[in-house]
Amino acid sequence: MGDLTYADNYESNGTLYSSNFNISYPGENVWVPFYVDHGTFQPRWDTWGRLAEPVTSSVPFLFTVGNHEMEPQSDGRKFVSYRARLPPNHEASGSDDKLWYSVNVGPAHIAFITSYADYDEDSAQYQWLAADLASVNRTETPWLIVTFHAPWYTSYSAHWQEANCQRLAMEPLLYENGVDLVFNGHVHAYERTFPVYNNTLDECGPVHLTLGDGGNIEDLAATFVDYPGYCPSVPQRGPTYQPDVCNQLLYDGEYCPTSQPEWSAFREPSFGHSMLEFLDDTHARFAWYRNQDADTSVADEVILVRNPENCGIPVEGLNNKAD
Repeated sequence: MGDLTYADNYESNGTLYSSNFNISYPGENVWVPFYVDHGTFQPRWDTWGRLAEPVTSSVPFLFTVGNHEMEPQSDGRKFVSYRARLPPNHEASGSDDKLWYSVNVGPAHIAFITSYADYDEDSAQYQWLAADLASVNRTETPWLIVTFHAPWYTSYSAHWQEANCQRLAMEPLLYENGVDLVFNGHVHAYERTFPVYNNTLDECGPVHLTLGDGGNIEDLAATFVDYPGYCPSVPQRGPTYQPDVCNQLLYDGEYCPTSQPEWSAFREPSFGHSMLEFLDDTHARFAWYRNQDADTSVADEVILVRNPENCGIPVEGLNNKAD
């Protein structure tokens, strides 16, 4: 789900910035670290690759980008290292950009998109995703999953409503196609939602899983927006990597709720890992484990149930739906 190496948290000489948060890029009118020009430390990519190699050499890995992979170049290009080092077989799924692609894994079709490219209805990313989701044959891959970095549903103070513009643009597309699960990172903690659509409980909406809990150098996201004093101020501009804002006052006219949102099923600011097991075409087991636990006890577990008949999901995909 992105944010692999944090190379952009380091100066080009390998020195960690004195403050790792809200780092901006040259020429933009937001805060930048004092006395330094923004750079990245590319050997961090090599270090991460060597660290991960025992696993990635034996277990298939699928990637998508986070904001820390942007690494803007002087000529305006972004994601240069990611594109060079971790290129997916994007053309196999009809994509002309390495930032969005899809694969079939067992009974699941998984589409990878990005929070950090144009996502409006006329954009290349949106048009590709619409065609990809509509082409899925649910008799062959009944489970449909979409993965991107910044979560649409998170109740943590960190990144609250940050990706709301993308949600407003793309959520109807996922709902129309009967997406079952959404995987995200970005927020350094764990959260699972109930099936949700447009901030309302909906049995036909996907379950959103925030899985930014794998570890990082910026520590955990530890506070919730419904905790007294932890609701962020309504922003006039988003962070450098996602500057657009689409603020909504959804909670009795307020920016934040005063209790855990009804769509939030389980949340915990701990580092952890998770497992997803497909049991059959309509049932799957998802389990989340705390890394700090000495044993293998499950901290959160749920049996996910698809209801394609109740939700009007065409078996052979929208492209083959009878008129």
